Amino acid sequence: MTALWHYLEKEKNGWKKILPFLFFWFIGLQVYLYFVLYSIRIINIKFIGFRMLFVLLCCSIVEEAAFRFTPFYLAHLFFKKRLRQATFIGLIFISGILFGILHPGVRRLWVQGVEGILFGMIYCKLGGIKGKILKPYSICILFHLCVNIFIISLFSLR
Repeated sequence: MTALWHYLEKEKNGWKKILPFLFFWFIGLQVYLYFVLYSIRIINIKFIGFRMLFVLLCCSIVEEAAFRFTPFYLAHLFFKKRLRQATFIGLIFISGILFGILHPGVRRLWVQGVEGILFGMIYCKLGGIKGKILKPYSICILFHLCVNIFIISLFSLR
């Protein structure tokens, strides 16, 4: 747990450090989603253009606010010194599991649960542990939107 905390505590600053970090996690998540989702027929959606993109953007904003921004910022406010490490690491896993549970279907728990844990780690790594708001929240929204577009495009190509 201490190694995870030290990894998350070192914030990525500057686009030269943030972009390779996000690219690594995005490719890793896409490979995971491809092998898990492509073997299972979970959703049946046809891509319908800009309306779908707008819905995906709104869902990304709301879900990141509910599962990343609000709990992590409140944890930063209330747990300044005491129990901070255990709180943030526990919150990464709890918010990720809740993220998976609130998506429909039992199989979605594995897909969205892992995705939620990864989003929590990215949020913390980009400054969420230190109480920063704009950078981690906006990057997580864009990352979430890209993942949603990938999932929808994966199923619309079948």
